[in-house]
Amino acid sequence: MKMWEVFQALGILPGDRSGSKERMEATLADRAGRERLRVVIQNQQEHFDTFGLQLGFSYATGALVAGAPETPTGATPGRDFVPTTRPGSRVPHA
Repeated sequence: MKMWEVFQALGILPGDRSGSKERMEATLADRAGRERLRVVIQNQQEHFDTFGLQLGFSYATGALVAGAPETPTGATPGRDFVPTTRPGSRVPHA
């Protein structure tokens, strides 16, 4: 449902191919329309930027080194990925 915000900002409506194309072109040609679209796309970041969720998993128990430092987390753990060499975490890309 969140993606509909982008289509609405572009003026794309279901079943209205020709009118939608004209509204999208008009939106992209207009400075204020492009700014509205930029804001809507910015609002999609939480939906798509989930590196912390995809890469930030680490094991809290098991074959770990005693006394290892805590796993670092970003300001938004599901979104921000903080690479670490802590045992039980994904090895950072080199």
